[in-house]
Amino acid sequence: MKRFLNVMLCLGIMTVSASVARRPNFIVILVDDLDETQDSRGELAMPATKRLLRDRGVTFTNHFVTTPICCPSRVSLLRGQLGHNTNFTDVLGPHGGYAKFRALDLDREWLPTWLQKAGYKTLYTGKFIVDYTIRNYDPPPSGWTVFDALVHPFIFEYYSPAFSLNGGQPRMYPGGWSGRWVGPIGKGME
Repeated sequence: MKRFLNVMLCLGIMTVSASVARRPNFIVILVDDLDETQDSRGELAMPATKRLLRDRGVTFTNHFVTTPICCPSRVSLLRGQLGHNTNFTDVLGPHGGYAKFRALDLDREWLPTWLQKAGYKTLYTGKFIVDYTIRNYDPPPSGWTVFDALVHPFIFEYYSPAFSLNGGQPRMYPGGWSGRWVGPIGKGME
């Protein structure tokens, strides 16, 4: 169970809904620390994920990552650029962190803004960047119709997470679970 929680604490989920009926809806799921060391492939790891995805036929046998560090990898995926192009190469400053992310304007031209320009509504929930904290949650990154991210130091508090909805005052969810979305999902996504 602990290994499952280690994986799920790093879960970030993006959902995208089309404002025009012809466009498909899709979900991008970002996860961290899926490796042999944490036995994330073992039978006890991620039972819900296996039940909902693997057991229904979705598997990934050949996959790659631009950098094996959580936050730079997220930025690379969402920007469509490698870390050496974004200059965001670490979890914390001086080469990473939310302050650097904001200073580099990395949320100006990236996947959520491109999707919004195409008429989609976007939602992000879960871990964003480790250094998105109770001191710098406002303003949130641009491009999200709804942005509900875990805030540090509660990102790694499995059973008492804190989220900031759209840059608002962080809200604690005692007894909640950081790997499961506990906020008002869909609010603003109508």
